[in-house]
Amino acid sequence: MKRLLFIFIVMVNTIAFAESTELFSRVDFRGVKNLDRIAVLKKSNARIVRDSIALDTDALNEVLKREIIVERYSIKKEGALLIIEVEEKYPLFMLLVVDDNQSVPTLVDEKINIVESGLFFKTDMPIIILQRNFLDAEEGYSALLNLFERLKNLKDSDGLFAGELEEIFINNRDTCRVKLKRRSTYFIIRNDSSGFFRLSKTAAYLDSISLYPATLDLRGNMVLVK
Repeated sequence: MKRLLFIFIVMVNTIAFAESTELFSRVDFRGVKNLDRIAVLKKSNARIVRDSIALDTDALNEVLKREIIVERYSIKKEGALLIIEVEEKYPLFMLLVVDDNQSVPTLVDEKINIVESGLFFKTDMPIIILQRNFLDAEEGYSALLNLFERLKNLKDSDGLFAGELEEIFINNRDTCRVKLKRRSTYFIIRNDSSGFFRLSKTAAYLDSISLYPATLDLRGNMVLVK
């Protein structure tokens, strides 16, 4: 009796698995900039079955519908290949808005419309840290829009260096404090194109000599090292 019950359970599980999944040789994401491909596949119950990928396409649809950074998508099958075409809300910027009592992560679009608040999202732009009262002021709003435009232009003209930007602190219209990935230095720069150009050249020089002071002020004609 126990053996018959075991065989029945195996058969039921096999049938359920066959009905809820399809097998693919490859899953190809296209158009992705910030979407976490691996997380999407995990949430869709993807698994490796011998030399194939077993994927619940119904679950995949639900996962993509819930992704707040996805504007629209399509799923196509070409033989054993699954193609997921994605159009994202882009660009997106991750703000950390600092109040007296708390810091609130806020995902916004290029016009500072809030996409999501209270959660951190990984984007291809640096985290921008600023005070709430500065953001709420007209000066802060304008400075942030200008910074967004500068970062978009930098992404287009020098994507490699743009990818090195980790954090930007901005609390006045004219100045930014910038932290680069894998460097301990904080760079104080003018919030304009020349400021980011000087930052790029200075960072390249520091990398060449493997020397990273705590702070570098790049705003004047002379570089102030601290």
